[in-house]
Amino acid sequence: MKKIVVLHANNTYNYGSFMMLINFIHYLYLMSNMEVSFLVELDSNDDLKRLKKELKNNIIVERFKITKKSKGNSLISKVKNLKIRIINHVNDILFSNLSALTILGGDDLSEYYSKWEIIVELNKIHRLSKKVPVFLVGQTIGPFHFWRENLAKIYLKNAHIYLRDSLCAEYLEKKLKLNDFFLSSDLAFLHLSNQTEDSSFYRQYNLKSNDYIILVPSGSFMQYTNKKEIYVSSWVEIVHQILNNPKLRNKKIVLLAHVLKPQEVDDRLIINDIRSLLSEKELQRIVVINEELLPSEARDIIGNGLFTITGRMHAAISSFQMSKPAISLSYSVKYEGIIGKDLDMKDLIVCARGNNHWESGNVVKETLVKISFILNHYEMLTNKIEKNVGRLKELSITQINDIYAKI
Repeated sequence: MKKIVVLHANNTYNYGSFMMLINFIHYLYLMSNMEVSFLVELDSNDDLKRLKKELKNNIIVERFKITKKSKGNSLISKVKNLKIRIINHVNDILFSNLSALTILGGDDLSEYYSKWEIIVELNKIHRLSKKVPVFLVGQTIGPFHFWRENLAKIYLKNAHIYLRDSLCAEYLEKKLKLNDFFLSSDLAFLHLSNQTEDSSFYRQYNLKSNDYIILVPSGSFMQYTNKKEIYVSSWVEIVHQILNNPKLRNKKIVLLAHVLKPQEVDDRLIINDIRSLLSEKELQRIVVINEELLPSEARDIIGNGLFTITGRMHAAISSFQMSKPAISLSYSVKYEGIIGKDLDMKDLIVCARGNNHWESGNVVKETLVKISFILNHYEMLTNKIEKNVGRLKELSITQINDIYAKI
């Protein structure tokens, strides 16, 4: 039996990355005729329990305990952590008796989150890819800037790269001069292993199918603007406009948290701020879903709504996967590549990165334009979504087939 080590899957309270992990394990297991086991980098035993709840009972999954980084921000702690990441983590992986190493996407290999520190991760990939097969799965890679672009060219050349959008493919070809990659799509477009057509989990919240709109305000507001008050007030204005829209007079609004950890980017923080600014009358049509869910449960809630407005991309993917429109507030190229170009839903993307978009009121204005577009073209959109998602599902599963052939 082959052992697959899976990295960048730590946090099952980020439903997006959790969905990708579930589908990678589920579909590779089916493809391999049950001849693989998985050692997964997870933050806790609780995360392992949550993963097992979303997988078939006979899949062998264990927690990969990698050397923990030191706490603290002192210079000594930073130097020690650099050593742990460069030396200890590589040794932890090589000593695990693995058949292959998988590093899951989506956009960890970009500078949106870790800035220049991404080079440490790329260096680790470079060194490991000389020793074992390394698969970068479901990735949006880059963009990189300045001297880091040249290093990325070198560090990625030996890895098996599986991209999730065609814009990223253009970037690798033109900027990094890399041509040896596999163009696929986001793993979350596939059915989750616990996803069923007749699920009715959403009814636990006294919701009726197509009778509510889902809002997913991202707790990572700094990706959009450093003006938190304007960010929150913009979401509140969107709520007001939906509640007062004659075409949505009897609809409820669901405020859904899609990322619950780490604490500093918990969507519930923003949801609580929004709720505190609504009147008692307005709150009568608001349903807040703040509790810890599994991705299959979150998808059931999203997919049975009328449409979604979201700052979390995988909430949009769940909506599309269930053939429902989603308006995405975009802060990175992944939205343009996956949703705009490959899914052909650019009309549902709102450019939202930067203070000017929020201070000018353009985010709210553009979102309201998109809402009107959805309501006026709903049937056309749902038919188009169903067709295009079907194509991306087929594309997504091809990466699993190719990985299995190489491990």
